[in-house]
Amino acid sequence: WYDAAIGKTWIGRGGAYVQAYIRGGGEMGPDWHLSAKGAGRQRAFADFAAVAADLVARGITRADRIACHGGSNGGLLCGVMLTRYPRHFGAVWASVGVHDMLRFAHFPAGKAWTDEYGDPDDPKARDWLLAYSPLHNVPKGPLPPALVDTSHRDDRVDPSHSRRFAAALRAGGHRPFYYEHQGGHGGGGALPDPVGQVEDPRESVGRGDHRRGGEGEQPQHPRRRGPPDRGRRVLPCRRDRRAGNRGRPARRRGHRVEPRGDLVGALDPVGRV
Repeated sequence: WYDAAIGKTWIGRGGAYVQAYIRGGGEMGPDWHLSAKGAGRQRAFADFAAVAADLVARGITRADRIACHGGSNGGLLCGVMLTRYPRHFGAVWASVGVHDMLRFAHFPAGKAWTDEYGDPDDPKARDWLLAYSPLHNVPKGPLPPALVDTSHRDDRVDPSHSRRFAAALRAGGHRPFYYEHQGGHGGGGALPDPVGQVEDPRESVGRGDHRRGGEGEQPQHPRRRGPPDRGRRVLPCRRDRRAGNRGRPARRRGHRVEPRGDLVGALDPVGRV
């Protein structure tokens, strides 16, 4: 798979592009997918973090030069990367993510996802969901710069997931940038200006921990995307079409995936964006 825009604007400028195939996706057949369903879900998260760690081990980049970005189920993935594996990443962008794993089934579309994640009303499933739910696992220590975005017109993943996750990060002493657009779950037709934000982007998305934040570069507002359930990424990455691990590069319109997705982007060693 190759995308000309990423090839010219990123790889051609010296950036490193990584496509992560993690358990839970459909690329390697049913067993590959089933191994990360329900109680096995954390295998997908561990695989993704392992890809990021391997980039460092191979000398391709440094942890503070790796960014990850995912939308919908990929937003959950990135929420978990931020709260459980923060030392592996230099930036995290979680779009329209499922961040409250104890209440997702109480929203209209969420009931259909209990087969994939587990039913939070089942005590056994509740235990494993609580163990990784981003909303319930915000750490006290330093975190990389984070961008959380959603749409107040999202009828697939309720925007309260992202709103409450951003608020929980702030309550924990962190300084995420929060962006809310009007383009629906996939961002199609979104207006260029944010509807709401919890921090000035010049102060919240830069280099270093958001607790200390304030320094760093002023980010550009993310370009919005096409139809529902697509994965997004800040830098070269990849996410899934079916159960979540394939995906496509950042800032690309018009592709569709299911509400799962995992991706990783490796910044080049000198940090070119």
